[in-house]
Amino acid sequence: MSRKALGKGLDALIPDMKREGGGGDNRVVEIIIDEIAANPYQPRSSMNDGSLEDLRQSISEKGVLQPVIVRRKSGRFELVAGERRLRAAKLAKLKSIPAVVKNV
Repeated sequence: MSRKALGKGLDALIPDMKREGGGGDNRVVEIIIDEIAANPYQPRSSMNDGSLEDLRQSISEKGVLQPVIVRRKSGRFELVAGERRLRAAKLAKLKSIPAVVKNV
């Protein structure tokens, strides 16, 4: 009996990382962390330092596996989702982070 494959290749599961340069079309782009402002309406009021440290260590070893979501605001970017990932990436001293730019 032969094994059935998805037939779409690895690209169907892991998007191609492209440099930022378009509108909000769901492409994953690399954005410099210092260009991302925190969301003033962040619903999470506190974060467990232990779990944040665990995430930092994971990001240091494997990189950011799921992009954050940002929107354009005043020539920069504002975080929409991914506060823990952004904070952990800063702790890991990353210069940029994968992100999806949404028009929200």
